Amino acid sequence: MKKLICLCALVAYTASNAQESNLHPERSGFILRVPRNVKQTYVQQVNPGPYFAQDKILQLYPHEKVWIEVEIKADTVYSMTSVKENLHPEKTLEIEFCQTVEKGTAKPTQVWIKNPFDRKLVYNSLVYSIEDSKWQSDSHTAKAKWSSNEIWRKETISSVVMKDWKFE
Repeated sequence: MKKLICLCALVAYTASNAQESNLHPERSGFILRVPRNVKQTYVQQVNPGPYFAQDKILQLYPHEKVWIEVEIKADTVYSMTSVKENLHPEKTLEIEFCQTVEKGTAKPTQVWIKNPFDRKLVYNSLVYSIEDSKWQSDSHTAKAKWSSNEIWRKETISSVVMKDWKFE
């Protein structure tokens, strides 16, 4: 009986540590360089810090890809956690912020999101437009069991904030 209890405790401890070791709450610092045109480049020091600025408020910079495990309670987004690997694809959003450059000029900026859930996911975004030096807001929908793209054709975006997540 003692062996069975010890074995169960060991399994529970290993499972708990495996889950914790997959957490990826913070980005490494880096220097963001985004060409505005052939002659100008936007440069920003991005300090090490959390992907989530606050509870369920995700902030990304160009070229970042994250996996976000979502916990649902009572049909609402209860919690969101950034993870290193997509170990639970049935409850993990994949989000990538792309800024492509062609011949020294930034092309349309896009955020790609894969929604594994069987309901559409609605969220609000704030994007920082380098040209306007201001934040712009918008609402987006990621279809159920689908991938979606949000594209900004005219603006060069240095950061996107995604918040107010809900299912419809």
